[in-house]
Amino acid sequence: MSKSRGSARRGRPVFIAAALAITCGAVFLGSAGTASAGNLIVCGGKVAATGKNVNTDARYSVLCSEDIRGFSVVSTKKFDFFGSETDVTPTTSQSATLQCEGSVPGFGFGCGVVNRNSPSGCGATPAAAKCTSRVSAGNTISGDVSFDTSPCLGNKPKIWVTAASDPFVTSVSTAVPPGPDTSTVGEYSSQPFQLKVTGFTKKKCAKTVKAGSKGKK
Repeated sequence: MSKSRGSARRGRPVFIAAALAITCGAVFLGSAGTASAGNLIVCGGKVAATGKNVNTDARYSVLCSEDIRGFSVVSTKKFDFFGSETDVTPTTSQSATLQCEGSVPGFGFGCGVVNRNSPSGCGATPAAAKCTSRVSAGNTISGDVSFDTSPCLGNKPKIWVTAASDPFVTSVSTAVPPGPDTSTVGEYSSQPFQLKVTGFTKKKCAKTVKAGSKGKK
């Protein structure tokens, strides 16, 4: 498996220009007489062209409504580069840097926390400390990518992000009278959310399209 070309090409963080409308929900699972509720992960973001001369480079920005421990990006246009680490803003005690791996060129990559069980035994019971290796809800995750061919040539790519999180452990009383039952609830991964692709406008792409046309002759 080949990896990304490292963090040498990592640039400054690009913040999401407009606030994303993130909503929280609840999913209820169970049978007659019992139910458990878990938080539904909702994510959004964009992939924006970088630099004055539009070519192949871009930067993605993603944020989610719940704490996450990893995510994956899938594109209809191949990447020939992605940053090996992410940037997370704002920086807090729960804004772990995620490391990314995948094949290049390829149609996507995955990123996740490095030390999954930190502190030891985290999240095992309702009384246990929460795992600190995660990205807090509302924090922005960003990183650099480069396409193998410019999005200016042909159809604009469609890109999706899927977030992953350990289910949390909570006390659920099912006995009568109530007993000390516990249950693991929540979800491991979200549904795919499509990211907005911006910056590859007709005006900015004019030179790239013209150069591409000449190259075909």
